[in-house]
Amino acid sequence: MSLYTSFIDQPSFPLRRTLSAIATIIFAVILFRTAWITDDAAITLRTVLNVTHGFGLTFNIAERVQTFTHPLWMGLLTVGYLLIGNVYTTTFALAMILSVLVFWLTLTRAVSAFQAMTGAVVLLFSSAFVDFSTSGLENPLANGLVAAFVAVFLTQTMSTVRRLTLLWTLASLLYLTRPDAVLVVVPLLVVASWRAGTARALLQSIAVGSLPALVWTIFALVYYGFPFANSAYAKLATGIPLRTSWAYGLSYFRNSWSWDPITQISIAVGLMLGLWRGGRRCRALLGGVCARAVAWPGHPRLAVPRPARRGPRMGCVPRGLHVRAGLDLREPLDQVFSLETNRIGLLVAALFGLTPELVVGALRKQTDTIKKELSSTEAAASGPLIESVAR
Repeated sequence: MSLYTSFIDQPSFPLRRTLSAIATIIFAVILFRTAWITDDAAITLRTVLNVTHGFGLTFNIAERVQTFTHPLWMGLLTVGYLLIGNVYTTTFALAMILSVLVFWLTLTRAVSAFQAMTGAVVLLFSSAFVDFSTSGLENPLANGLVAAFVAVFLTQTMSTVRRLTLLWTLASLLYLTRPDAVLVVVPLLVVASWRAGTARALLQSIAVGSLPALVWTIFALVYYGFPFANSAYAKLATGIPLRTSWAYGLSYFRNSWSWDPITQISIAVGLMLGLWRGGRRCRALLGGVCARAVAWPGHPRLAVPRPARRGPRMGCVPRGLHVRAGLDLREPLDQVFSLETNRIGLLVAALFGLTPELVVGALRKQTDTIKKELSSTEAAASGPLIESVAR
């Protein structure tokens, strides 16, 4: 029995790969049937439409304000939209591809068949994982980067400098995907940096790996005037006492338990087993998860209850309404710039801020023309009425 068990535990075992493929197909079907886009994602999608139509990385075309919190995810959506031409198809396709890939890697890279089966059951029945594997938010990309970080951390085939550089690069990309998600990998990053060997290797890895985050921060300072998203300053300056924030955070966890107990139980069991039977590397990863969880309940973002955070798809706008909103937004944009004429040129110009003033000027002219037409129409319609009243 032990021989058979050790044999089936090998990732290359045909039956295990077949069962993993079947489970992955089931997961893909579930994603296709439950795919949705939350209202927060619409903020990013509007920015994608603006930048691809020459209005710059803005939400309101006349104001340079960073309203999105995930520059890397927004960049992937922008590139995908330029290739596909439909912002909703791009969002769904990119999220599903990344989520299915993470699910497949979880099953095929598990140490044992039992771990693969447990992971499949937990992920398939976790409402949080299934719902936010689409939603239009950055969760699929963050999941993929965390999985890649752990895989690189556990590998033993790379040189120390190359491995450490790759870890810092992945952490930098994770920061650009969701800044507070870096807390998950910080303990592992500290352990890997401590084992760098020499200060020169450590500094070289930090300098190269942190470059993506540094470049974006400099760009944000020049383009927006602030290094972080506008929502970060708004959430950190609410004036709500910390005790109140923690109370709402704990209330969130209680509410989440009523909607999605599978996720809460699996996280708790995983933490206990990891702390009890895991090694140093496992405990370091669990430390990052705990740091992320501890920072979450006290986060000002949860200080004000929001229906979208109560449970699966609660408070989301129906997909049909999102599509209509997108069409209503795109039509006036296409009147100013035709997307089919020069997509790349408009994108490059928008990134360097060369077109917003021209666009605003053109829109103002159009607005003045429309106002004049409305005024003349109202005057023409009210003329006969005034004459009849005078008689």
